[in-house]
Amino acid sequence: MSRIFDTSWGPMQVVTPPEFEIATFLRFEAKLQRRYEPQSDGKWKCRTCGSIVLATPVLHVVPNDPSSSSGKARIIKEHAPYCPACEEKPRPMGFFVAPKGSCYNP
Repeated sequence: MSRIFDTSWGPMQVVTPPEFEIATFLRFEAKLQRRYEPQSDGKWKCRTCGSIVLATPVLHVVPNDPSSSSGKARIIKEHAPYCPACEEKPRPMGFFVAPKGSCYNP
């Protein structure tokens, strides 16, 4: 189960790799199919209000050595879809991915 943890990058939601995979799947696949509908021009439209869906970059931190707090990490960048009229813009800092048993996810 994910929780907020004070990391060397500040407070972040810490998740295990399997939780990260589930969260990203739910955010994109399920959200796109339920809330947005594809248009013939390749864009997506909000089913609720008809606005064109935007995407914003979200960064996820994956530490190189999860057993230490050295601050070195790999960054995964993805684009999170959202409706500018119906939804809040996603936070730019996403998840902190740390295996169970690491210093960030005891």
